[in-house]
Amino acid sequence: MKNKKRHVGLDALRVLAVFLVVVGHSGGPAVIHEFIYGWHVPLFFFLSGWFYSPGRTLGDELRKRWETIGRPYIVWLVIIGAVYVCAELLRDEMKVGDLLRLVWGGSRLAEPFSAFWFMSALFVAALIYRWGRESNRSKLLILVAAGMYLAAYAFPRWVALLPGSVGMGVVCLLFIAGGEWSRRHVPEAGLLSPVPWIAMGVPSLAWISGALPPLDLKYGQIGLPVLSFLASLAFCWGITVAFSRLEIDAESRLGGAVTTLSHGGTGVVFLHPVLLWVGLSSALPWPLGPLVVTVVCWVAVTVAAASPLLDFFLLGGQRGRGGLLPARS
Repeated sequence: MKNKKRHVGLDALRVLAVFLVVVGHSGGPAVIHEFIYGWHVPLFFFLSGWFYSPGRTLGDELRKRWETIGRPYIVWLVIIGAVYVCAELLRDEMKVGDLLRLVWGGSRLAEPFSAFWFMSALFVAALIYRWGRESNRSKLLILVAAGMYLAAYAFPRWVALLPGSVGMGVVCLLFIAGGEWSRRHVPEAGLLSPVPWIAMGVPSLAWISGALPPLDLKYGQIGLPVLSFLASLAFCWGITVAFSRLEIDAESRLGGAVTTLSHGGTGVVFLHPVLLWVGLSSALPWPLGPLVVTVVCWVAVTVAAASPLLDFFLLGGQRGRGGLLPARS
């Protein structure tokens, strides 16, 4: 697969992962929560490594991540923040600490900002990884990430509390490295090969049975040291290989629909906590609630994407190209 060629199968995987972010924030059966939280957030970091291509300077990386993550983050923060502040003032519950949390970011943010921590962590991780790989400091990169991983196990609350979730972004460098290493060194497997399905099946049984605790990276919960990481990495590899084998013509209606949904993923991640905050999901039975929230969000961001200006500011679009989540690296 060439880096310049769109792979609609992996766009479909992004769409699935974004939907599971909504589901994970919407309650539901504990077994579903434990399964989803084993891999759905690590997958985005894994895919950043999977698509990593050398040669881009740190300055170029910063510009790219600013366009696809940083700029939408600021714009969504201002828009949602204004709504939140007005609502709190009307209820006479506004506090100075609430404004400070908006600036601090990371795990300090709850609804309607639940997913902002992830975007800032991805932004930080992408920049640090690019610096390490392009400056031939890969070993140092892994050592620093492993050190932060151990710190998260020992002091999860303190690592998670770092501004912008920078601490968990450093931890997630391990998933980016795992994605790149898997793409370069693990033998390819076909869709019908049992290996990817075993890589997904074994961790799934461990999470569902309770043998492995679920991850909650926002709050520094890394599960069982090493084993939870390896299980998540194996699942990410298996599902990425499975979806990469899907042959969907990018020029077909299905391919166009999948690409459009993938383009709007950034907006769905930012917008869905607002609908959860106003109670849309809780007013409906599960799983209808998260499904309705997802559909409403995707319709809204798809309409926004039709405007070049809104696409530019809300979804990371530039010169007709959209801000995928995560973008090809």
